[in-house]
Amino acid sequence: MEVIIVGAGPAGLLTGVRLAKENIDVTLLDMGNALDTNPRATHYATPAVMELRKAGVLDDVRAKGFTPDGVCWRKIDGTWLAGINMGVVKDDPNNMTCLPLNRLGQVFMDHIVKYPSAKVLWSHEVIGIEQDEHSARVKVKTPEGEKTFEADYVIGCDGANSKVRRSLFGDWEFPGKTWDEQIVATNVYYPFEKFGYIDSNFIIHPEHWYMAARITTDGMWRVSYGELSGLTRDEVLHP
Repeated sequence: MEVIIVGAGPAGLLTGVRLAKENIDVTLLDMGNALDTNPRATHYATPAVMELRKAGVLDDVRAKGFTPDGVCWRKIDGTWLAGINMGVVKDDPNNMTCLPLNRLGQVFMDHIVKYPSAKVLWSHEVIGIEQDEHSARVKVKTPEGEKTFEADYVIGCDGANSKVRRSLFGDWEFPGKTWDEQIVATNVYYPFEKFGYIDSNFIIHPEHWYMAARITTDGMWRVSYGELSGLTRDEVLHP
């Protein structure tokens, strides 16, 4: 069996590792020229941790990451609403773990290159997809010109503007929802402990909601907050 995965982000790479572990030939195609360096998401709860374990990468993720002492929800003034003390379930092998998404992607990449049945091709932008009862094909723009790849299956892991989903459902008819809110993620060193915060805190408020969560063993915190929808990157960085 041969599988093509469109998109070599964390979802595509994890899928590639799982397939390669089963000795399935898998080719990942990505329009970028390297792994995404944006930190993006950081926290992986029990369902995700179970998938990391199945892929055989969890030990490396934990070694490079951080295990929080708990998670809670608070009002804007810091009042505790509800929370979970991870110490109660400290021996649970599927406890939440933290690692910025760019570093998680590198862990996946380190594993996938170990499998001879898997390969990742950068600077390969999918521009067309078709299928029949025998196989699926993708047309790709590369630095060497257009190429066509064929496989038994094509898996779309190419994000919100997925070429694969658009080919199946049309430009705007594919299933899913994009929220109007825009989320800004920042990494900072700040002593949130002085406010009585535990490692992961979600502040509940209709307008000024945010998350403050420790993400490294040396005290770096991720603060993610809601911003006005539609702002450009420059407007976010230089309000």
